[in-house]
Amino acid sequence: MCGILGEINFDGQKTSPDNFLKILSLSSRRGPDYVGIFNEIENIQFGFNRLSILDLSANAHQPIFSNDQKYLMVFNGEIYNYIDIKNKLEQLGVEIKSSGDTEVLVNSFSKLGIDQTVKMLDGMFAIALFNIEKKMLYLIRDFGGVKPLYFGHNKKGIVFASQFNQLAKHQYFRDNQINYSILKLFLHQQYVPAPYGLLDQTYQVKPGEIVSFDLNGSIKKERYWELPRYNSPSVFRKEQAINIIKTNINDNIKKQLVSDVPIGAFLSGGVDSSLICNYAQKNKNLPLMTFSIGSESNSHDESLEASRFSKMIGTNHKMRVMDSKITLNTLTEQNFAISEPFADISILPTFLASKLARKNVKVVLSGDGADELFFGYERFWSVAKNIHFQDYNKKIKYILYGLDKFFFDNYHINSLLLYENQCSAHFDLHSQFSAKEIECLIPQLSEYQFPQNYDVYNYPNEKKEMKLISSMRYSEYYGMLQKTLRKVDLASMANSLEVRVPFLNKKLIEASYTLDPYLNYGPNFGKNSGKKHLLKTILKDQLPSIDISNIKKGFSIPFRNILNDSLFDEFYETLSDRTLCEHFNIDINYVEKILNEHRSYYIDHKVKLFTIYSLFKFQASLLN
Repeated sequence: MCGILGEINFDGQKTSPDNFLKILSLSSRRGPDYVGIFNEIENIQFGFNRLSILDLSANAHQPIFSNDQKYLMVFNGEIYNYIDIKNKLEQLGVEIKSSGDTEVLVNSFSKLGIDQTVKMLDGMFAIALFNIEKKMLYLIRDFGGVKPLYFGHNKKGIVFASQFNQLAKHQYFRDNQINYSILKLFLHQQYVPAPYGLLDQTYQVKPGEIVSFDLNGSIKKERYWELPRYNSPSVFRKEQAINIIKTNINDNIKKQLVSDVPIGAFLSGGVDSSLICNYAQKNKNLPLMTFSIGSESNSHDESLEASRFSKMIGTNHKMRVMDSKITLNTLTEQNFAISEPFADISILPTFLASKLARKNVKVVLSGDGADELFFGYERFWSVAKNIHFQDYNKKIKYILYGLDKFFFDNYHINSLLLYENQCSAHFDLHSQFSAKEIECLIPQLSEYQFPQNYDVYNYPNEKKEMKLISSMRYSEYYGMLQKTLRKVDLASMANSLEVRVPFLNKKLIEASYTLDPYLNYGPNFGKNSGKKHLLKTILKDQLPSIDISNIKKGFSIPFRNILNDSLFDEFYETLSDRTLCEHFNIDINYVEKILNEHRSYYIDHKVKLFTIYSLFKFQASLLN
């Protein structure tokens, strides 16, 4: 896992070597083991910060050329099937000197071509590839969106990077204005999704996308892989589905345990990480090191369950409790390392878990992705339960909602019925600000719409439950999952830790779409269902004494109370900064109002306050 940076200049104003190195150093935590720069081709600079995982020798340093000198590459990630590709290349007469994946990858592009190589890759990756003969730049991102890849593009040139702040501080883009359509989207979703950047002329490569440029600045985008919005399942038998999942998970973990440095895993009290840890332990001779974060609040704490699961699995478990003082210290350290605005509060315990893990290992496995692929969220049922009444007249829907609320406590329908369409209801389940609240915060945003091509939560009202939940799974994959992956990448790489995600193997993702969704939820979708029933069955078969009836909390903390305790002064000082409020056109009186409401325990505004706070801290970091 590494940090990459590159620049292609159009107007002769090439960044000086010193300034280029300074911008590259912003991603030094992503790769503290080696720094590499290539700038011997006119108007081109490639930079690399290495976190050494496979082949720790200089043979795996970057930037790297293909053997035939046709391609120059920097690459962040891991290719899990690189041995298979290496064997294919050697059969074609290509000499591979190193024992890692980097040399294999660049020579595969040269020998087999970009399209063929990308389509056979299994892994997580953000790749920048320059064809020296054709003078073409290719930016390639993995199909799961595990690794980020940002770029800026204007008449001055092209810049790509692993971190958004490397664009925001680059001379080509540092004076660019805020894109208020993207700012509005950030406030709703607490992160900036691909393909957008917070500043004008800045962007991200989408998961499963290749963005190519020539030296005239022409741009072309191609999606080489995309999750289907809907496809009909072909596996309806529980036993067959379980065998498919078990085989894929075991194979994935075998590949992802390949490392030349120590490897461990995150272990919460939930099904997903426990399943990953159990399979990993089965494939290791020595006890797997596992890591979790506890809380002083019983309603948030899963450390006891994690410890119990560790004993059943046989791992060497380490845990740390996150109290108010540690939360303040973690927030301070995270602010120093922040590279973009991000406002999911769970980044704090994830950051601490990564810090704990990094003291012991250099790589960890994570259970992220299972909720999206195997219907682990209550949201699926929350929207689907209203499906028979969605197209009713608005007045009738209000009457039905009121009657069900009065007589049945919303057992049959809920307030999501009152939305005009299902996708709007789904979007708002992820939004912590209402449209009215955002306009109170920044009145100017009433003039702005979301970007026209933002279609993650854009699907028609469905009368068939199967089509609805499939559409929702697509939205969760390119919505909530991308937010989760961004969180894990930010928190882990700030601690020089690589996180691998076995559920996001291409074969397993595609296999999950062949399974009847009702195998995960039961015959009455949502009612008396266990959610992720298939994964729970597999875990229960392997560890019969394990208790999987608990509700998963993940790495969570009682942030509402902590904000009113050890963090309030820090938040009040930051959010009362008039210069920062004016920079974003934020109404400081509204900020003070929600601060005071939160302090008095009148309304829980923790997510709203953390969202504004993260935005301000990012902006402040650009001035340093």
